[in-house]
Amino acid sequence: MTNVDSIYINSKYPVTIHRIEQYVKNKEAKDRFIVEKNMALSQCPKYSQTGMTWKFPGSLESRSEFECFREETQLCKGVTTGNETGKCVVTVEGKNLIHTQVVNASKNDIEFFYCYLDKATPQRVLTYNVDWRNSSAIPPGGVPHEMLFGISTTTSVAQQLTELSFEE
Repeated sequence: MTNVDSIYINSKYPVTIHRIEQYVKNKEAKDRFIVEKNMALSQCPKYSQTGMTWKFPGSLESRSEFECFREETQLCKGVTTGNETGKCVVTVEGKNLIHTQVVNASKNDIEFFYCYLDKATPQRVLTYNVDWRNSSAIPPGGVPHEMLFGISTTTSVAQQLTELSFEE
């Protein structure tokens, strides 16, 4: 596969595979997510709480259609750096926006969390799947920040996609 930075599979919950940022072919593209090497898009957290990060090019003005879901439930829509009800809180890093979510386990064994840049272009989505089956209760004092956001590496499928691109 050449010149492919992401793959989208339309299913009940959107499934995506993204090339790690350092290997992205078209870094000028604005309608994309930025996936760093240390991001785990498939998670099996130790505790019943985990963190997820969505990083993407844009400004507060250009990302009014950004929208995030937990399964079918909308978590937020639009972006803000403040605390506007219903909007996705982001931080600005240069020409990029970063949205983070800390979530607690539900009664479901496996859950899907995903954000669209704009639902009008559903292939522009980044999905996390979280397997809660072996997670323990949240410890007194909470889950350390590095355990929420510093989990392993990208999914093996994403890693394989990256490796395939260099076998040309």
